[in-house]
Amino acid sequence: MGHPGTTKNRLVLLVDDEQSMLKVLERRLASWGYRVLLVDNGLDALRLAKEQRPDLILLDVMMPEMDGLEVCRRLHATKETKQIPVILVTVKATQLSPEEIRGSGALTVIGKPYESEELEQAVNAAMQ
Repeated sequence: MGHPGTTKNRLVLLVDDEQSMLKVLERRLASWGYRVLLVDNGLDALRLAKEQRPDLILLDVMMPEMDGLEVCRRLHATKETKQIPVILVTVKATQLSPEEIRGSGALTVIGKPYESEELEQAVNAAMQ
């Protein structure tokens, strides 16, 4: 599948408390031409989103201290970060209600483990 437009210099913030998941996602996105920032908790995600203004955030839902839904709500309640598209990535994708997803401000949800094509389609759609 091709990437519409250029991916060069497009920045994706990956947020997951599992280092192995961060590394897998980082390699995949880098192979597609994206620059990638990695953080393993919600507070760092909020800080980096404000400082770096990524083009997209891939956000795990189940994390200690602050879950991904709360991170997403805070991102979308903040002037500097509310326009950044967020894709939730979670093992509980089927357990999230449409209301929870909409209420968080997330663009979409991808289940873990994810299919590469599904991730690529969601990333491409978010980068339009």
